[in-house]
Amino acid sequence: PVSISVDDKFILRGSEKRRPDVYCVFEGNQIVFEIQLSNLSLRYILSRYDFYKKHGMYLIWILDDFEVHGQGQMERDIKYLNQYQNFFKLDESQTSFKLLCDYKYALLNQENIVLTPWTKKSIALSELKFDQASYQTYYYDFDKNKAVKEQERLERIAKLREEERKRLEENMLLKAKDKSKEIIEQVRILHKR
Repeated sequence: PVSISVDDKFILRGSEKRRPDVYCVFEGNQIVFEIQLSNLSLRYILSRYDFYKKHGMYLIWILDDFEVHGQGQMERDIKYLNQYQNFFKLDESQTSFKLLCDYKYALLNQENIVLTPWTKKSIALSELKFDQASYQTYYYDFDKNKAVKEQERLERIAKLREEERKRLEENMLLKAKDKSKEIIEQVRILHKR
């Protein structure tokens, strides 16, 4: 079961107080949603993140005007804070509650180059993962998957090098056999004389 409070729950911890736009408990995790409607200072963003993290709550920014390729100060600040590089908007095309997740995706192409394009997927709350060390939520772990693709790339390189080494070894063996046949033939000719 999910318990939800919309814009009416105060979180009091000592002298600190916050009122998130949405507060919910989902599968035992306390989640707060902050809906970003205007540019926010890094100090404001950090104070929210630090407060919720300190008190064991996951903060999800709902970034309706956020452009992942944007180079504005707020875009850079939020990218800096999000180690998973997952950014969320409400998916208004769905009838049930869904988030539209923009995330960097790691893939290895035919030329053995790791590419990291941005992609987008509509996800349910149940598809989120919860990092208890950083109190961040994510759908796709970019760093982990990029490391996997980088390892695959290195394995491909090692395999190609090993195949090249074997090919060179086989060529040297064929040349040695041809040379030995040539020497044996010359010895045979000399022996007949």
